[in-house]
Amino acid sequence: MTSSTSIYKNIRALVYQQTHPLCLLVDQTRRVQLCIGDLAFYGYHQFSDSDDCTDQLTFLVGLDFTESIELMFVETPNAKAAHVYIMPRGGSTQIILLDASEQKVAQLNMQQKANELYLLHEEQTKTLQEMRILEAELERKNLEAEKANRLKSHFIANMSHEFRTPLNTIIGFTDLMQQKITNDSVHNDYLTAVDRGAKHLLNLVENLLDQAQIETSSIEIYATETDLNELFNEIDVAFVSLAERKLIEFEVVSSPLPNLVSIDELRLRQIVVNLVGNAIKFTDNGSVQLSTSWSSGELFVEVTDSGCGIPKACKELIFKSFEQLQNRPGSGLGLSIVKYLVEKMGGCITLESTPGSGSCFKVVLPAELTRTSQSARPLQKLDISNLSIPAKLLVVEDNPDILQLLRIVLESVDCTVLVSADGIDGVEKCLAEQPDLVLMDLNLPAMSGYEATKKLRAAGFSKPIFALSASTSADHKQRALDAGCDDYVIKPFDTTHLLVLIQQVINQSKFQGIPTRRRKELNQRFEASLNDKLKHLDQTLIALRCERYSDDQMRKLRHFIHNLAGSASLYGYDKISASAKQIDDLLYDNLYSDAAIDSGFMDLLGSKTGDLRALLMTETAIVGHQ
Repeated sequence: MTSSTSIYKNIRALVYQQTHPLCLLVDQTRRVQLCIGDLAFYGYHQFSDSDDCTDQLTFLVGLDFTESIELMFVETPNAKAAHVYIMPRGGSTQIILLDASEQKVAQLNMQQKANELYLLHEEQTKTLQEMRILEAELERKNLEAEKANRLKSHFIANMSHEFRTPLNTIIGFTDLMQQKITNDSVHNDYLTAVDRGAKHLLNLVENLLDQAQIETSSIEIYATETDLNELFNEIDVAFVSLAERKLIEFEVVSSPLPNLVSIDELRLRQIVVNLVGNAIKFTDNGSVQLSTSWSSGELFVEVTDSGCGIPKACKELIFKSFEQLQNRPGSGLGLSIVKYLVEKMGGCITLESTPGSGSCFKVVLPAELTRTSQSARPLQKLDISNLSIPAKLLVVEDNPDILQLLRIVLESVDCTVLVSADGIDGVEKCLAEQPDLVLMDLNLPAMSGYEATKKLRAAGFSKPIFALSASTSADHKQRALDAGCDDYVIKPFDTTHLLVLIQQVINQSKFQGIPTRRRKELNQRFEASLNDKLKHLDQTLIALRCERYSDDQMRKLRHFIHNLAGSASLYGYDKISASAKQIDDLLYDNLYSDAAIDSGFMDLLGSKTGDLRALLMTETAIVGHQ
């Protein structure tokens, strides 16, 4: 009993210590009848018998004492906080105050943290909104930048065409006039100056357009099957006359080269032309030599000259954009573009030079053999004397000056020249006249050269088609080849190059019927279709097993088999052709006889079709592993 009393006292003391209870008993007039507790703890004074409690407990003013009331965190005169409980008891009212100061501090702290969290949330929300606005603005600016780049690329492409086409006319007709005026040295000098100025302008334009493409990162590398011997032959012919005018020697020295490698032909040509052109331009006496070789998947090109040479301090400088050595003429872009293209193609370029003794630029580029490449053979010099091409050619070109130039040049080598100024008329005239070769401008009114070429190929025209374009883009070239063109001639074209190329292709076509490039493309298309033909046969076998074939379906099957037999024979798939021919004969005998289709016929047809399917599977697997 004593122990329980002690515990009770301890609890009471602890509660009193923690809560500091103050108990008041007031009558109906709110006079204090009894006060238990420490008034001073809350900052109150002693009550006399006649005192109204609301004089000190001002928070009671206006309250209805007929109901129980709880007031939380009431502030007392000495700035403490108390929970107040008002409880009616008969004719009296009990008022109890419990200390809540620590709870008030804790609540204030919690409120502060809540406020801080709220403010932080608001700040985060504001930041996120600002980030979304900035992100939207960035996206808008990116779209504007992309649009600007597209417009710039479009402008570059248009400018390329706008510059190259008139320059083609100037250079082409200048060349024709130089051939006519052979005994008039004064006029010949004038023409030489015009030709030199036009070619210089062409080089400047090309470099500026390429630099613009580099800045917009729009130059792409497209490795295609490239004939190295043909490319270096053309470069040889192109620079011989330029070197002769400067009274220096130009020579191409080459070890045996593979005829077909995988490399970007347009960019390789651009690299070599830039290096050789620079060497001739800065060599006043002596010689310029272009050396080429190939080994283990790499092409080696060296351009050596006996010019003024380059000081050691300037060897790095000359590869930077717009830098010019010792105020030499030019845009200061040629070598920087060469370096960019070489590295973009995965190669490297080095320079060895001694002032007063000339320079040697060495380029190494990856150039893997293609599957159709022949063994290496030495470079053959082109013989362009007494050229005669007694063939019928169609020129589809909307520029009257280029059209006139091509007509004069082609007729001078015994060609019969047909002309057309737009794609639609060009297709009609080609199919009606069946020329030996077509020169097709790609940028044509009414119908583009791409579409015109596709229509000609779809109509069965198999003779050579050369694309004529002012664009140096490898993408445009690939698009032209995909459309069915056999070669891609860039404006301004060298008339001598063009004539030699035409003669080679015309002679090749006479012996083979279809140019090598065109024949290879057709073979590849047939090989690519083998898998689709196999799927068609699989569907046929399923239908045969289910005996669902009607007469109309049998006729469609025979049409498919008949075409397969013919095309397989054309492309050298003799076993497939023979198997398809057996099925074709079987279907023909049944379709055009009075015999009904019975189970024996269906079994035989299914067996023969299964044999054909096995052959197609074998060839499809072989093509897939090549």
